[in-house]
Amino acid sequence: MYLNGRKTAGSSIKEDFLAAGDPLPRVGNFWIVLNSRAEPACLLRTEKIAVHKFYDVPPQIAVAEGEGDLSLEHWRRVHQAAYEPHLAEWGLASIADATVITEYYTLLFT
Repeated sequence: MYLNGRKTAGSSIKEDFLAAGDPLPRVGNFWIVLNSRAEPACLLRTEKIAVHKFYDVPPQIAVAEGEGDLSLEHWRRVHQAAYEPHLAEWGLASIADATVITEYYTLLFT
């Protein structure tokens, strides 16, 4: 999905970074995406960051993430299932309390 241009963003939870003591994503960050053999497949650069509460994530983020049928309903269902097992370790009582950080990126090299 990265290589064909369908996926131009990715989301994570702010409270996950804070609980781990990791720096928050920033514009200008670089990512190396690994293939299934743990080899570098492409290089991405973060161009824009959007921050929303989980239930305030707009539909365009679901489209930018390029997964499933691109609907917000699909995005919520998949992300809720991935995030909910970790809420307690992030100090959150509910998925509604989660702060979603979305990084939009540019593919630099393949």
